[in-house]
Order: sequence, then structure tokens, then C-alpha cells
Amino acid sequence: MRSETLIAAFVVGMMLCSTFMVYGIGPGVPDLEASVIGDDVLAEYSMPSSDHAYPGVILAVPVSRYRQDDIAVLMTGRNGIQDSDPSMVQGLVDHLSAELENIGSDSKVSMIEERYLSSYLGTGNGTLIIASALDPSLAQEVSEWVWNGGVLVSIGPLSIPFNGQDNLTIGYVPFDHDHAISEGSASEGPGLRMVAPPFGLLSSDVESCQGTVLGLTDDDQNVTTMAAIPYGQGAVLAMGGPIKEPFRASMEDVFAWDLARCLEAGLQWAVGPLSYEPLTVPSSGLHDTSTFKGEGEAMSIAIYSLDDAHSLFSCVRVSL
Repeated sequence: MRSETLIAAFVVGMMLCSTFMVYGIGPGVPDLEASVIGDDVLAEYSMPSSDHAYPGVILAVPVSRYRQDDIAVLMTGRNGIQDSDPSMVQGLVDHLSAELENIGSDSKVSMIEERYLSSYLGTGNGTLIIASALDPSLAQEVSEWVWNGGVLVSIGPLSIPFNGQDNLTIGYVPFDHDHAISEGSASEGPGLRMVAPPFGLLSSDVESCQGTVLGLTDDDQNVTTMAAIPYGQGAVLAMGGPIKEPFRASMEDVFAWDLARCLEAGLQWAVGPLSYEPLTVPSSGLHDTSTFKGEGEAMSIAIYSLDDAHSLFSCVRVSL
């Protein structure tokens, strides 16, 4: 009995140690404050010390509003060439739940089946993730729900059920990762990890819909991996896809990493380009300030770590 107790204690201890190593529990949390000074937004921040130096980023984005939602992920069961495999949709639920918890979010993630979608839409605003084709009979309901204030996160070319309606038309084409721009691109700022989706969005269509390019672009800037598109009182955070191999480039783990930080930072409500400063946090920690040009009626400022050894995140909003 005593040996079994010791073994159980050893296993629990190893699990805790593994958690600390993977998620960097213990170094503290970032401090972040922002204030408006004339036409600028001044952000003052501190990043905690650690055993080693680590990379981070502080970014600012003009937003139309900000709202934190619980997140529903739709399971359709479809498994076509342009659909995300159901197993990867389930994986997204698991990874996204863990990522949100790691960065201290209060948002919860649940899965709903397609047959219960109408009931979900009837409960009011929220954030809904669709990663495959949807029964066409539900398209109008989803369109009205987003128009009235809902947030749709679409993953892949079949995931906007009302694409082509109400002045929202987004074309999808194969994304050539070998000729993508990373250095200096929008994705380098927030450190987005989804870099090789099978299909990307046409940047010209995003602009025609008064949207904002947020992701990696090809070398001609014709195709992007992610964009925020206003739609009535709601928003579409459109992502390339579907969720497919390769690992750590376009599978559910990188979608979850990106979505946790983008949704918490309010990028779904973006109404202008990102501004950012890359950070190298020494082992002693970092205290500094950054100044961003104020744009629009409000700005969301976020700071977070970019490595796998830490899960540090903080975000504030200021009215302009």
C-alpha cells in the first residue's frame, strides 16, 4: 500500500513538473497600462523575469468595439477535401480550451452539432467557429446572427455559409507558403503560427469588404492567411484552411494558439492595420514603454510571449 502511494505521488509530481516546463508556470504575469496622450497611445508594460531570455511582442490595433465571448465550435461531421477533418475539429476544441486557460482567459469552449445550431443562434451574441461546409438551409440564419452582432470565425474556403451575399464576397485560392512574406509582414508582429494553410483569402476581396488583412501574405500580397471583416453589427474573422497537415504549420495546435491570442486581443473587431514592436525579454525581466499612433475610436493593446516555455498575456483597451 505504501509503495502504491509513493508511486502515485511520484506520477503526480512528474505531471506537475511537466506542466511547469511546458507552460512556464511561476514567472508571474505581464503588467500593462495604456493612456491617451494627444494623438498617441502610450503603453507602459512589464514582462516578468525567467530562467532564460524569451521573445515577446506588444501590438496595437484600432477596433470598432470589444467583447469577450464564450466560444462554440461547430461539428458538422463533413470530411471533404476543403473541409477540416472531424478529428481535427475535436482537436481544435481541446487545444483552444487549453490555450485560453494558459493565458488566463475566462472564455469557455464548447462543441455543438449542426442539428443544434439554430438553437444556439437563438440564444444571442457569441463567437462561433465553423471549419467546414454547412447545410445550405442554415446559411440565412447564420448570416442574420452575425449581422446582428455575432462573431463568426471561419476556417477554410467553405466556412462562410453566406459568402457571396450582402456585399460580402471572399475568394479563396491555394496558398503558396514557399513564396510567402514573413519578415515585416502583418503575421510577424503578432507571431501567428498558422503559416501554411491549403487555401488563403484574396486580399483584394478583403479590402473590397472594408476588411483588414491580419495574416501572412504571399510575396505579391495577393493572398493572406487571415483577415477581419465587419458584417453589420458583427464580424467575421476569416482564416485560411482547412485544418490539415503539416504539424505546427496548419494543424489544430497552431490554429488554437493563434485564435486564443487574436480573440482575446479583439482582432476580430479590427478596423485598421496592426502596429507592433517585437520584444526580447532578458532573464531579469523587462520594463519599458511603447507609443502607438491613435486611430479610430478605440484601440486594443496586447502584450504576450511568443515561445513555448511561457504562456504570458495581457490586454487593455483605450477609447480615443
